[in-house]
Amino acid sequence: PFPLKCIAVVILLAPLAIFMGMPFPIGLQIVSDKASNYIPWVWGINGVASVIAPVLGSLLSVCLGFRIVMGVSLLLYGVAGWIIHRTALA
Repeated sequence: PFPLKCIAVVILLAPLAIFMGMPFPIGLQIVSDKASNYIPWVWGINGVASVIAPVLGSLLSVCLGFRIVMGVSLLLYGVAGWIIHRTALA
């Protein structure tokens, strides 16, 4: 039934959406607290990355395979998390 499918989709996608959506707001809050003059740069870098990442991800998945692209993505999210954690402690 359709309602059960909708519930299953929400249950499966919610954790991914939460974890993928949290690094930018957390990083933005840290930058705002420590050096608010860099906020425009953070937004600019986010905008550029938002345009480049899907294109680059698609091209790399064709050339290198989906698993490699997912591994690189996981690595980059880990690096972002490490940077946010390290910056928050400083």
